[in-house]
Amino acid sequence: MSHRRSVALALLTVATCAEAVAQAPAVREIRLTQPNQVVKEEFTRIAGVFELPDGRLLVSDRSDERVVVVDLGGSTSAPLGRSGSGPSEYRMPGRLIRWPGDSVLLVDEGNARLGIISPNLRIVRSFVLNVPGVPATLVPRGVDPEGRMYAQVPRWAAEAVGRRGDSVPILRIGGRGAQPDIVTWVLVLADPPGKIRRGLPYVPFTPQDVWAANSRGELVIARSGDYHVEWLTGNGVVRGPKVSFKALPVTEEDKFDHTKSFLEHSSIGGRGGANSTPSGLSPLPSEMLTRASIEQLVKDNAFASVRPPFTDDMPLLSPAGRFWVQRSSAIGAAPVWDVFDGVGNPVQRVTLPVGRRGIALGRNALYAIVVDNEGFERLERYDLPK
Repeated sequence: MSHRRSVALALLTVATCAEAVAQAPAVREIRLTQPNQVVKEEFTRIAGVFELPDGRLLVSDRSDERVVVVDLGGSTSAPLGRSGSGPSEYRMPGRLIRWPGDSVLLVDEGNARLGIISPNLRIVRSFVLNVPGVPATLVPRGVDPEGRMYAQVPRWAAEAVGRRGDSVPILRIGGRGAQPDIVTWVLVLADPPGKIRRGLPYVPFTPQDVWAANSRGELVIARSGDYHVEWLTGNGVVRGPKVSFKALPVTEEDKFDHTKSFLEHSSIGGRGGANSTPSGLSPLPSEMLTRASIEQLVKDNAFASVRPPFTDDMPLLSPAGRFWVQRSSAIGAAPVWDVFDGVGNPVQRVTLPVGRRGIALGRNALYAIVVDNEGFERLERYDLPK
């Protein structure tokens, strides 16, 4: 090859690379400062928020055992269903998930079942997602047009399916009695090292993958090894670029805060309650949530020494297909979310006010929770720039 041709090829390669860099989407920095609307209703522990087609919200309160319909425009709310174990009832209501036909799926944790909320805002039926060969009640994160649901097998039940080290499968579940398909594997928090007396069933702050599913049955996963996002579509896997991050040390305050949050969102069996049988699930009793009890759990458990690139909070998926992942940050710092497009490119970085916890996305809106001076949770709406 001549020297002149070698130079020409080198220049062509440089130009091509420069063009690729120029076409890569720039990451837009967005800082949210003030909510555009605040729900007047007081909540104890919000577990799910879902924006309805008409702009109203469904909000589930796990501790108060209620689901309400909130009209942001008129700042009013109305109850949906009631606490109990009968038809059209629920206990410890959890996440709210999109369901076909403008319906909504309610995770009825206290009754270990799922409820379907119809477009006229009535609970029309309940069912248990039992999967052949899986000794666990699964909770779907999405459903495709064919009615197949997508759910992650919990770590304690994954051996029955074929657990791979610290990875568990995501299943695609068809009709009643049908054998599920393994779509992919995701990394979960590491098992405790050796035998522990009591405590958490994993090592907090070890890296894990987080994921969501859209209404087309496509999965989007944030991989924690080198922090990149993958879209699993009908045409294969689309992998985005690596995302840079700073590893933060795990502090004693981090350990306490994580353990406290885990306990507050956990359930216990056999304690019974006003609306439950003795074998039903209930929130943890107050004696397990004292500072002394939490500090003892911290002493009894192992923790990773550094934080992973993103938190283990549930990622968010917007109606437009943007995937939101919350970065790890120090306690007391403003929460930061990385936003990815449909091919895994980071396109936005959104910073929330200090003390806010993002819980749901609507059409051009983010919904976040803040705790007021009296300890009640408030729901805020932040309009997002288009």
